[in-house]
Amino acid sequence: MNERIGAFAFGLLLTVAYWPGISGAATTPRWDVAALLTIVLFAAPRIRLTAAHCVGVALVGWLLLTLTWSEGRLDGVDAAFKLIIIAVAFAVGGLIEDVKSLFAGAAVGITVSSGIAIAQVYGWQGLPSYADLPSGLFYNADRLASAAALVFVGAVALRLWRFIPGVLPALILPQSRGALLASAAGVGVLCWNIPGFRWRLLLVIPVAVAAYAFVHRGVDTGITERLAIWRDTFDALNWMGHGLGAFWTTFPSHAFHFGDALLRSHPDHPHNEWLWLAYEGGVVAVALAAVFAGLLWRASIEPVRGVLVALFVLSLFAMPFHDPATAVIGSLVAGYLVGTRALLRDNVVRRRVALRGGLCGARREPDPRGA
Repeated sequence: MNERIGAFAFGLLLTVAYWPGISGAATTPRWDVAALLTIVLFAAPRIRLTAAHCVGVALVGWLLLTLTWSEGRLDGVDAAFKLIIIAVAFAVGGLIEDVKSLFAGAAVGITVSSGIAIAQVYGWQGLPSYADLPSGLFYNADRLASAAALVFVGAVALRLWRFIPGVLPALILPQSRGALLASAAGVGVLCWNIPGFRWRLLLVIPVAVAAYAFVHRGVDTGITERLAIWRDTFDALNWMGHGLGAFWTTFPSHAFHFGDALLRSHPDHPHNEWLWLAYEGGVVAVALAAVFAGLLWRASIEPVRGVLVALFVLSLFAMPFHDPATAVIGSLVAGYLVGTRALLRDNVVRRRVALRGGLCGARREPDPRGA
C-alpha cells in the first residue's frame, strides 16, 4: 500500500511541479522531484543486475568520458547530472512491482495541465507559454503533448479508463504531430493481437487528430527548419562525438542550411535523440544505445511495452530524454520491464533446480518382477 501511494504521489508531482519566476520554471522543479529517487535507491535492497543494466552503465560512462573533449563543458555538467537521474530512475524501476499507481498519479497531473490548456485556448494568459500554444504546466506545447502521449498509452495498457478523458485535451490541443504519431504507434502495438473492433477504436483518436494536424498545418516553417537542423547535424557527425553538452556551443559553426533561422532561434537540441546522441557521443554512444534498446525490447513482456514504442517514436521527432516528465517515466517503465523479466527468469531457474533436485533425490522403486 505504501509503495502504491508513493508511486502515485511521485507521478503526480513529476507532472505538476512548477515554480513561477525562475529559469526553467516547468523543468527545473521536475528534475528536483526526480532526484528524490536517489533516496529510494539507497534505501532499496540489492539491485538485480542484468545485461541491460551493464550496457546502460557503459553508455552513461562513455557520455561522461566525452566531457573531457567537449567544448560545452558547463552544459555538459548539467547534462551529466540529468543523465545520472535518468539512470537512477531506471534502477529504481527495476524494484517496482506495479506501475499502475505511477501512471494514475501522472494522469491526474496531466489532467491539471489539460484544464489549463483548455483555458489557454480560450485566451487565458495566467501562465507563460512558448509560441502562444496551449502548454499547461509545461511551458512548451510539444513537451506537454509528449508527456500526455506516454501517459495515454500507459493508461490504455493498464486499463485506467477513468483517467483517459482528462489526458486527451493535453494530447490533442497542442496538435503535436510527433506526440500524436507516438501515441498511435503505442496503442497500435497494444491492439495488434487483441481481437474485437472496440479496441481498435482507441486508435482512431490519435490517428484522426494527427491526420487533421498534418492537413491543417501542412509543411510549415517548423518542419522546414527541423529538416535543416537534421541535415546540418548529420553533416557534422564524427566518430568520437563532439562531447556531452557541445551541441549548443558548436552547432552554429555547422549550421549551413539552418543559418538564416539562427537569427530567430538558437536550437539546443536537433529534435532527434539519436542524432543528438551521435553528435555528442559519436559512434560508440549510438552503438551502445542500440544494444540497450534491443535488450529493453527483448525484456518487454508486459502490456506497457507500448510505452517504449511511443518513447521510441518521440525520440525520432522530439527530445523526450531531455524533458524530466518523459525521460523519468520512460526510464521507470524500462527498468520495471527489465526487472520483471529478470524476476520471472529467476523463478523459472529456481523451479528447474528444485525439480532436478527432486528427481535426483527420488528413490527408485524395486521392480515387482524381480528384474
